Amino acid sequence: MKFPKKRTVIYFLLILIIICSVFINYKLKQPTGLNPIFKSAEAKERFYRVYDTAMMAWNTPYISKDVNTSFGSTHINICGDEDKPPLILLSIMTFSSVSWYPNIPELSKHFRIYCVDIIGDHNRSEASRLLPDKKYFAEWLCEVMDALKLNKANITGESYGGFITLSLALYHPERINKAILIAPAATLTDWKFSVKIFITVVKIVPSIIPADYNEAFKIFSDYPQKVDSRMKGVLRSVYKEGVSSQLITPKEFTEDELSQVKTKTLVMIGEHEPNYDYKDALQRAEKFMPDVTGFMIPNAKHLVNIDQPEIVNKKIIEFFLSSK
Repeated sequence: MKFPKKRTVIYFLLILIIICSVFINYKLKQPTGLNPIFKSAEAKERFYRVYDTAMMAWNTPYISKDVNTSFGSTHINICGDEDKPPLILLSIMTFSSVSWYPNIPELSKHFRIYCVDIIGDHNRSEASRLLPDKKYFAEWLCEVMDALKLNKANITGESYGGFITLSLALYHPERINKAILIAPAATLTDWKFSVKIFITVVKIVPSIIPADYNEAFKIFSDYPQKVDSRMKGVLRSVYKEGVSSQLITPKEFTEDELSQVKTKTLVMIGEHEPNYDYKDALQRAEKFMPDVTGFMIPNAKHLVNIDQPEIVNKKIIEFFLSSK
């Protein structure tokens, strides 16, 4: 007996959806082991050269320092006068310290900047063991601050950096003066399903990223043509020389976790954020976090600090230097 053609197609699609769902769920699970993030030692060195060239986009004198933690070596780029208040910057995933290039010249006039390369990501930090949960990222950042002799600091994190910043505020609030979250990754509200699929596919087949990096940056920026070519080179190098990072996939904080965060916090999300609804994220933060202010940045996607650097710089300076 033959199935009707329509029913056969429906059965096929259902089976395909089930297989894809299982596959995606498997790929999005937290990693269980520490794997290399570059294809070879030579590939890593080639990436380092691209990274060092891209750091010239800072257009600001800086020094670099590597500190040891129980999780591995952490690379930090430092600038600004030592007598200025300390500000730790944690970047969006993949783009490392380079991504702060539109902000560094202005922010370094007001703060002693410590731009920390997130351990386990594609940058100059090198993990020696896995960080399987957000509490471990909080522990790692505490160890970095200890090595820098910073008992307490203002912290700004963008995307994955925002995920880590809020993790520190949850587990070690005594280490933060004030916090800023810029487009935090799946921290205040979950990813769109389409974004989860995209993340998975990119991990499996990095070559899916368009060869034209202006096209690739349309995903992240409202002004892709204005993104510094050296930063675009970092993305190109990651997908040429690297394999999957050692980072866990960020997850939405629970209502109970958000309610425990007492740190004075500013949340800034772009009007055209592609990964989730910015209104949902801001509403959830304002509903459950005791001391938070939410702000939508107009004409910006995920790279908020690059799309609207003047607004971001002004907000950072005012928020951290205010006595309130």
